[in-house]
Amino acid sequence: RTASGAVGWWAQRVARRGRFGDRPVWGDVETRTAVGAGEHAVGVTPCLALRRAGRLRDQWHGMSRTGRVPELFAHSPEPGLLMHPDDAARRGLKAGELVRVSSKRGELVLPLELSDEVGSGTVFAAMHWSGQYLSSGGINEVSQPAVDARSRQPELKHAAVRVEKAEFSWHLLAARHGDALALRAAVQPLLKDCGYAGLSLQADPHAGDGGAWLVLRAAAATPMPADWLAALDAALSLAAGPDTLEYRDARRGLLKRVAWRSEESTNFVDGLLWIDTQPGGEPLLRTALAGGAWRGPRLAAFSAVAEVARDPVVCVCRQVTESAIRAEVRAGADVPVLKQRLGCGTVCGSCVPQLTRLAREVASA
Repeated sequence: RTASGAVGWWAQRVARRGRFGDRPVWGDVETRTAVGAGEHAVGVTPCLALRRAGRLRDQWHGMSRTGRVPELFAHSPEPGLLMHPDDAARRGLKAGELVRVSSKRGELVLPLELSDEVGSGTVFAAMHWSGQYLSSGGINEVSQPAVDARSRQPELKHAAVRVEKAEFSWHLLAARHGDALALRAAVQPLLKDCGYAGLSLQADPHAGDGGAWLVLRAAAATPMPADWLAALDAALSLAAGPDTLEYRDARRGLLKRVAWRSEESTNFVDGLLWIDTQPGGEPLLRTALAGGAWRGPRLAAFSAVAEVARDPVVCVCRQVTESAIRAEVRAGADVPVLKQRLGCGTVCGSCVPQLTRLAREVASA
């Protein structure tokens, strides 16, 4: 039961209607048959965890509507598997690495995220990321096929899974600015050919034309064939040309390409493609997503550049970042004052629990 009473309301409604969806529920809601208990009772070993699935704060179901709004990706920008830092340390896993999540029913690959918001012995993946954004069908690839014997409600929340590092020798990072929904539709058919591929939409706060970013991360055991790369170039309009700068080292399997746009003699990164035997290109991606004008010569894009640290957006409604909230709390603000000064938590209210947690964290530091 949540503080708002949402679970209690749902239980009362099902009890009153006597149905789950279009299936009847016999007897009192409290006596519904629990499914999958045998699997949950399996002991958690160094390679075994209890997988939990659920929704993200700002997304809804299959993202058929919320997935069309790049601003709603700000809170949780990309697919990932959340694991407690202690569990990751015991397994020798690091944040950002690709991990293989497998069960008796299937497997999928996801980037690893570390968070103390999940308990030790469990991992979490959001249900929203499906084949529209991933090379797999999403977290339901490892879900149980069981349903409740009476209500036919599927067991999608829990499953015993094994989490191990996924080894790939070919890595790609690509991003393109423009009509993000059209770009997603063009790239999506290519995802299934990769060992891992994940898409994300990210807003550009500086774009006056409503443009946004599509970000693609992909990996494979061997380099993807030339025709696949050509199809990706066409989908993202990232083929070599007069508005692109390219560095290629065929012997090392390295390709770096940056597309540019100019506005009133000012350069902006408009797209990038980065292929290597190891993940790379993150500093350039952070700089591009920040949306500011490019400073210095274009050739500097291929060298090590200062990475722009990601400042998570806590309140999507008012576009209030975590750094702004922390600064106000250090100045003595509590949650009511944060609402008054920054406007965060005053529209839909879904960020209030995070505001409370940040205020407590900063105040006790």
